[in-house]
Amino acid sequence: MQRKDSALYFKHVIAISAERALLSGLLYIEETEPTISRIMMIAEGSWYHLYDLDDIIQDSHRQAADGNHGNHGKDIYHLLGRLGSLRIHPSGQAFQDEQLPLANAYLKSLREIDGQLYACGTQSQVMRRTAQGWQRMDQGIYEPLQDQVTSSLNALDGTATNDIYAAGDSGALWHWDASKWTRLESPTNLPLYVVHQHSDGSIFLAGSGGVLFRGNRQQGWADLSDSAFSHLVLENACEFQGALYLSAGTHLLCYANDQLSAVHIPLPGPLAFHNLDACAEALWCVGDDCVLSFDGQHWQAHSCPEN
Repeated sequence: MQRKDSALYFKHVIAISAERALLSGLLYIEETEPTISRIMMIAEGSWYHLYDLDDIIQDSHRQAADGNHGNHGKDIYHLLGRLGSLRIHPSGQAFQDEQLPLANAYLKSLREIDGQLYACGTQSQVMRRTAQGWQRMDQGIYEPLQDQVTSSLNALDGTATNDIYAAGDSGALWHWDASKWTRLESPTNLPLYVVHQHSDGSIFLAGSGGVLFRGNRQQGWADLSDSAFSHLVLENACEFQGALYLSAGTHLLCYANDQLSAVHIPLPGPLAFHNLDACAEALWCVGDDCVLSFDGQHWQAHSCPEN
């Protein structure tokens, strides 16, 4: 099929409401060597091209207006590029840009923990955003880059600034206690791409081979994996209406009532799931041409006019 030069494949989404989402996509004409990210907004069925960014968005985050972090009643959207660019865009206001102090490495993940932003990436680098700017906090775990990437922290999350988990390649698992990093015994040697702080206080880990674990450093890790999904890579996770949803490329999985299962979506056409996010009203999923929302009862597909 002949595509428009502006055709997009979507990699990230920020859920705003059942009718609104902020999306990041890459141009199909740049598929092999992408150089820019196109930021789109869908609102009440209409699509808007906001701007292009000269970096590949690696993660995104919504700091909610009700988070009581000095947002002055505005949601704040954060778009993190792999080369360290960070666009900070308060809803309805002008954006500002920051540059994280990278050390010859890529960024992989952005999280808000106890009101503070954290980022991690290759060579086990970790940074946090403070009133004085972005500061490195990877002493003891950062590996200087030589000829090639030798390690990566792919995700992080936690309950507080003194209780942060970071996970990555070869099952690497670390814990931050506000003063130092401690390497934890990992439940797997497979790459981990998900660290999710659940509302019940537990930490979920997930990654290659369809592995899924729940626990913490004190109690250990319960294996929730199902061999039926061992061919999948669990890439992202979010919580919606008490259930944990996990994106896995061609599949969307759900962990609820102590069971991991595939989500059946009664919509035609090819479906893909690279990223997902949820707000109180809806779960949003994106992957390639596919943009879906779920209000807890009904799925809806959203066709981008660029495609």
